[in-house]
Amino acid sequence: MVRARAPTVRWLAIVAALLIGSAANSEPIHLACEGGMRANEPQHERLDEKYLMSLVIDLSARTAKPEGHPSVPLRGSVDDEDVVAFASPRASDDVLDGRLNRITGEALIHFLTDPMYEFHGRCHRAES
Repeated sequence: MVRARAPTVRWLAIVAALLIGSAANSEPIHLACEGGMRANEPQHERLDEKYLMSLVIDLSARTAKPEGHPSVPLRGSVDDEDVVAFASPRASDDVLDGRLNRITGEALIHFLTDPMYEFHGRCHRAES
């Protein structure tokens, strides 16, 4: 009787580990980003202003959310790529597009405002 329970308990432990692991992977990733923000105006000199922002990547919802802006959908595959890309499907949204390198943390985000702004910097996991 003990032998019959051991495989069942082991199997339940494996299933629980897989469920807990997939739940942990589905949690949104909170990033702290530091870099420069600049206006893309051809008639003016493009000066970078130091800028801090948060970025939330939610792989299960397939969205990216820069601080103070609505979420936009992720583009392409997120499982095998080194770069996570996102873009708004509507030209009226204020986050035009962006990309985040998973290895280096380099981020580039374009905001569709008047004038258009560009954030270029590095992101790392935010501390709790």
